[in-house]
Amino acid sequence: MRILSYNSRGLRLGNGAGDRARRIVVDKLLEDVDILCLQETMLPKQNLDRLNSFHCNFFGAGESTTDLSSGIIQGRIPGGVAILWH
Repeated sequence: MRILSYNSRGLRLGNGAGDRARRIVVDKLLEDVDILCLQETMLPKQNLDRLNSFHCNFFGAGESTTDLSSGIIQGRIPGGVAILWH
């Protein structure tokens, strides 16, 4: 079993150029592991369900420090962790 831990410095799930670039890095890491642990995902709680469809061969789950429904967001979203496995 191969396990890797990676500081993603912000896992973006959109379709912009920066989003795709970060996704390419994570996709490359997933080629060689069974479990990928991500830190600093900076995802709000409302986007955590998208981790489960991040890659067709992997399941995903995560935890966030930020809930967008509070309406008190300033600056970037801090922290967050995720695990992708197959």
